[in-house]
Amino acid sequence: MVIPTYHRYEPLEQTVKDLLNQTVPPKQIIVVDNTALDERSEPEYFRSTPVTECLYVSSAREGRVNVARNEGLAEVTSTFVLYFDDDMSIESDCIERILTAHGEGWDGVTGTIFEHGRTLDASEISPNRALWSILRTQHGANRGTTIGVPSCLISVRTAILRMIGGFDDAYIYNYDDYDLGIRLWKAGCIVLRDSRVSVNHLKVPTGGGRVNSAAERRLNSITAKYYFLHKHFNKRATRLELVADFLCLIADMRKTPIKLVREISMLRKGYSRYPAYGRSKGITKTEPHQQVIET
Repeated sequence: MVIPTYHRYEPLEQTVKDLLNQTVPPKQIIVVDNTALDERSEPEYFRSTPVTECLYVSSAREGRVNVARNEGLAEVTSTFVLYFDDDMSIESDCIERILTAHGEGWDGVTGTIFEHGRTLDASEISPNRALWSILRTQHGANRGTTIGVPSCLISVRTAILRMIGGFDDAYIYNYDDYDLGIRLWKAGCIVLRDSRVSVNHLKVPTGGGRVNSAAERRLNSITAKYYFLHKHFNKRATRLELVADFLCLIADMRKTPIKLVREISMLRKGYSRYPAYGRSKGITKTEPHQQVIET
C-alpha cells in the first residue's frame, strides 16, 4: 500500500500503527514523503515487521501528491495496490474486507469514508451539474459500482493501474479523483464501493493541501477542473463549463455583487491558466533517495 505524506508526521504515525495492527497485515507500507526538503525526515516509528516491509521514499518533488503516489506505485510488489491518505483512522479488518471484495472478482474496491463523523450522501450533490453528479465520489454507505473514486481509499489491481499510467501528476489535490475514476472506467475496470469497507478520514487542519491558502486552493481547484475537461472531452466542453460556472455564480451571488466580481475574476484566471496546468508534470529535482528501514 502507498501513503503520500506532506507535513503530517504525527497523524501518519497513527495511520501506520492502524495498518500494522490489521487482521491481515499488508505485505508493504510505502510512505512517500513530499514534505519540504528542509523539513523532511524519516519517521523513527516507521519500522518493518516480520510480515510487513516498511519502505520510506523521499519524493523528487515537494508538495506534489500525485508524483508521490506514482513513485510509490513504482515500488509496489503486490497484486493489488491500496492508497490511503496520511491522516486516516482505519478499522482493524479493513484490509481483510478489501481483499474479500477483490476475491469476489472486483479489480477496484473502495468503501465508505467518514469525515467528522458523517458521510457525503448522493442527495447533497447539486442536481443541476449532471456530469459532476456522475463523476463525484459519493461517500455514502450504499453498495454498488462507481466511476467516482476517492484517492484516500482506493485499492486497484496493480497491473491495471500501471497500464493506465498511474495518477496524472499534474493534479495538486483537486480533480485527481475524477481523473483516476474516469480513466479506470475507460480501461474497463469496474470499481466496487463496498459498504463492508469503511475508514475515518480525519481531515486534520494542518499539512497536506492546507499548507496553501484558501485562495490558492480555490484557484487550483478551478484550474484543475478545466484541465480535466479539456483532457477528457474537448475545448468546447471546457468553454461550456466556463459559461455554466458564470451563470451559476450570477444566480447564486446576485445579491452579493462584491463577492460575485471576486469569484468571476477567479474563474477567468483559472480558465486562462489551465492550458499550462498539464505542463507542470514531471520530476525536476534530483532522483529520490529510497531506503528500506528494517527492524
